[in-house]
Amino acid sequence: MASESISDASVAPCWPALTRRPPPCPDLERQVEALLGTLSLGEKVGQMIQAEIRSVTPEQVREHRLGSILSGGGAFPG
Repeated sequence: MASESISDASVAPCWPALTRRPPPCPDLERQVEALLGTLSLGEKVGQMIQAEIRSVTPEQVREHRLGSILSGGGAFPG
């Protein structure tokens, strides 16, 4: 992986290329792994979904444990 480019200018041409990666943080990695270990696969999937506010109900947010709700582009909270 060291030979792979950190930044792909064809994907984000306006962003500056990174010249180095941030240093590893083992304590933070352990905390993240511990937290992820408490979630079921369904909860992990739900956290990765960002539903648009007009397409989801509060009950669905709770049922599927959605990670966030997108409110924009003319969609206003009701």
